[in-house]
Amino acid sequence: MGDVLGKYRIDGLIAEGGMARIYRAKTEGIGGVDKVVALKCIKGAMSEDDNYVRMLLDEARITVRMTHKNICQVYGLEHDGDTYFMVMELVDGVSLADLSSHLFGLNRVFPIEAAVFIAMEVCAGLSYAHRMTDDNGEPLGIVHRDVNPQNICISKEGEVKLIDFGIAKAKRASTETQVGTIKGKFNYMSPEQARGDRVDQRADVFALGAVLYEMLCGHMLYPLSIDDMRLRTKTRMADFVPIETYLPNIPEKLRLIVAKALARDINQRFASSRDFLLALTQFFHDGCKVYDSINLSLLVEKYLAQKSKNEAISSEQRKKVSLRNEIRSSDPLVDASDTTIMNADAARRIALGTPLGEMYPTAVYAQPAFQEHPANSPSPLSADCSVARSVDLSISSPGNESTVMVNMKDVKGRKTNAFEFVSEAFAKASAYFNQKIQMMSEKTLAIIAVSLTFLLVVVIIIIFVQFREVPPPSDSIDNAVERVQDADTTPSTDD
Repeated sequence: MGDVLGKYRIDGLIAEGGMARIYRAKTEGIGGVDKVVALKCIKGAMSEDDNYVRMLLDEARITVRMTHKNICQVYGLEHDGDTYFMVMELVDGVSLADLSSHLFGLNRVFPIEAAVFIAMEVCAGLSYAHRMTDDNGEPLGIVHRDVNPQNICISKEGEVKLIDFGIAKAKRASTETQVGTIKGKFNYMSPEQARGDRVDQRADVFALGAVLYEMLCGHMLYPLSIDDMRLRTKTRMADFVPIETYLPNIPEKLRLIVAKALARDINQRFASSRDFLLALTQFFHDGCKVYDSINLSLLVEKYLAQKSKNEAISSEQRKKVSLRNEIRSSDPLVDASDTTIMNADAARRIALGTPLGEMYPTAVYAQPAFQEHPANSPSPLSADCSVARSVDLSISSPGNESTVMVNMKDVKGRKTNAFEFVSEAFAKASAYFNQKIQMMSEKTLAIIAVSLTFLLVVVIIIIFVQFREVPPPSDSIDNAVERVQDADTTPSTDD
């Protein structure tokens, strides 16, 4: 596949699954009027397999008729030569799987109101799909069969959309799944689906219940550590840890809703996704804080900001590794493990703070040449003799943005007197506590201030009571004097 597919110009890969890849693309409109879309294409050799092509055709037939705010819109099916692809709405945001991984990685879970809100939105999309009819008013009998966090997208505006009806079942599909054939992900699969029995919309109810369970407690229904055989056995029996084990304080109404959605017996489950939605909606309005797409968009915004920051850090780390490898390859005498990257001003401060004679010349490598200069060579930094003699290198651009690499081995080993040591330790402690204080809320700071004041008062009272001078009674002094005098006048037994 080239950079152009039909009338679409491909900008990049969005995601890749077992059967297909999803690309970001633009239409080539008249007068510069372009539209950004997503293209779902069958992978490689699979595009030559008629079964996969028919699956893509079935997905297009099922979804092209859907127009619901909680379902990713499909515009149509097209082909370029032998390559078939589906043109879809581009959801600019993140998957629920990525957002969950981010929160769980911070040892956090979704707030109850956020988890219930997301489940309600997905449930609304499922209810719409389950109730769809053909032109004659006959139910289409659509079952998604693959509801999981990876197939739930959340846009930057807080819109929740269900995607990927690739293995969905419908009465008019050209490829009818045979009884005994299992499709889907076992960690979100209903018992009847895991057994290969015929399924209806209650299988999607179970899967969404598993997603809600995971958002609330941060654990999947079944541990990832178990082998495939045990996983299948547990899935067929719906043998999972009840949610109240992880969340003993879960509201009773919500616990009952989750338990009903995840009932092993299909007849004990919600009869339809609409019933599930009604139960969630009633609990949401009666027992949850106000929460909507704006709140969800803020959560997505925080995640994307952190992701961008992490990617920048990773990029910088890769850059450092690359620079160190380049140094190692260009100068085998330099131990790159003792080097660090910093800007020119930081290198100057290190040099100025190190008394001459207490360290060997520090090797500094400036981008991009990394050419070391001997200690007696002329340097553009010669105006600052201490820096020139300590650094012994030419830094081509000594401004704030000039990045250099410094051999810190000798810097770390230099001697410091007691005053420098105490000053440095105090500065580090001050910076640490200042950072912690800035991260605290006003309420927390107020509580700490009151606690410290109370503790100070108690300490002062204890000191006052313990060490105050209490004059002894006068009669006690007189008695002591008389005892001393009597002892002096009493004749000794030796005499």
